[in-house]
Amino acid sequence: MVYNGFSLGYDELKGVLREVSKRTRRRHYAGDGWIHRKLLEACVGFAKNGFRIVDKRVISRLCVAFRELRVAKGRLSILLDGEVKALEMQVQYRTRGVFEWAPRLETWLNTVGYKFWLGTIQHSYASGACPVFEVVGRQSDKQ
Repeated sequence: MVYNGFSLGYDELKGVLREVSKRTRRRHYAGDGWIHRKLLEACVGFAKNGFRIVDKRVISRLCVAFRELRVAKGRLSILLDGEVKALEMQVQYRTRGVFEWAPRLETWLNTVGYKFWLGTIQHSYASGACPVFEVVGRQSDKQ
């Protein structure tokens, strides 16, 4: 699935389109997600010729489409969440100058393994697997 960073190929996109088709069970679907489905069909047509989608803007649009169509599952969902979090971190760290004193962090944010790890962290937060502790003051504060 991954080639020189984060990219999507024909097999992955075709599997997602098959899942969308199973869910709609109609040939001419005109519901809320029709534009997302058309984007997915266009990307499948592009990737059918052996190309891979590597443009970050297109991948971010596909990420939104997968979320809206509710078909991102498993490894793909984790990688997409990690990609989004890595992009957020790159923007924040670049504006605050973190890469000047930690240049290796920028290379980490571009590796697939680190993005996958970020995605697993995001999934654990979303599923509630990480407990949230409430900080309680002293007894005299409650009175």
